[in-house]
Amino acid sequence: MSAPLIVVDERNVPIGEATREEVHARALWHRAIHCLVQDRRRHVFLALRDDVVCGDRFDVSLTEHVRPGESFVDATRRGLARRLGIPAVDVEAVTGVFADRDVHDGGPEHDGRSLADYRFMQIFRARHDGAVALDRRVYQGGIWLAPDEVDELVAAVPRRFAPHFLKDWVRVRAAVGTRP
Repeated sequence: MSAPLIVVDERNVPIGEATREEVHARALWHRAIHCLVQDRRRHVFLALRDDVVCGDRFDVSLTEHVRPGESFVDATRRGLARRLGIPAVDVEAVTGVFADRDVHDGGPEHDGRSLADYRFMQIFRARHDGAVALDRRVYQGGIWLAPDEVDELVAAVPRRFAPHFLKDWVRVRAAVGTRP
């Protein structure tokens, strides 16, 4: 069973806790973060998913749920260490908190049923030069690309990206820049 997540109402006010499975199965509002990792050349690390959510598609560097007692920043730092092997680094908010909804394939883990993802999100950026140690339960690989290269790949083969990545990229594209 997974760790409990914060359940919130439509105004992002905490109203309880539930597991990840319950949050998605019952379409409960919760909190989550996405994070883009950039190196000093401003290349972005795109993770290649290997789980039931958007498997075999490129995604932001990190997605993570916010747990009880955590801030959005705390969840980002925990996720960077846990999922990417990146030790404590400074993270910078690229967006404010916003409401977001997605529906995606739940895969065999959920008998092919779609999962509803109703969340209050915040997108962050972390600066990191060095190795990335992927959590192989979630990611099968990843690539570092310059922002302009990401633009080209998105334009050429958008189906290679998680749908939420495409929405995120529009929101944060100006912030990731084009050169150091």
